[in-house]
Amino acid sequence: MSFAGSIRTRAVNAYAVSSPLFKALYVTKGALELNGDALLCLLAHELYHLKRYNSYVSSAIGLAAASLAFAGVSELLALGALEPERCLGLALLALYLPARLALPLALRALERRADIFAARLVGHEAYASFLSKLGGVGLALGPHPRLEDRVRAVRRDSESRGGDSNPGVVGLQPTP
Repeated sequence: MSFAGSIRTRAVNAYAVSSPLFKALYVTKGALELNGDALLCLLAHELYHLKRYNSYVSSAIGLAAASLAFAGVSELLALGALEPERCLGLALLALYLPARLALPLALRALERRADIFAARLVGHEAYASFLSKLGGVGLALGPHPRLEDRVRAVRRDSESRGGDSNPGVVGLQPTP
């Protein structure tokens, strides 16, 4: 890891930033106050993001969305279909909005994979219990799916694997 730091807030959160050249993990003070098992679950989730360069991927998705909007508006301008003074802003919005709305869907897919990875690493029941307890904590969810959906997905993964194949034993190499 290139960097680890903490953020002074009571909210419970962690954020992994990674690229092929750099890795950083930020953890809030509120997260550092979690008990050992809960903190382990939170860090297991972030480990997936670090291993898979998810912040790098999400930045690339955002850049692609903006580029598609720009390319679409440029093409409409070149064809003379837009009068720049009258409707350029509206055209940008019309092309960018669908791309921008697709970004959270892609990010939620990454978050679901991080949940399954963490559950396989620390144990499905331990991770589902951790997620269930987050409902009463000041958690910054961002692009995460709803907590109920996350718990359901973890339990489904456990069932599909014939039960909790790794009940709290860290060190296996999960591959969601």
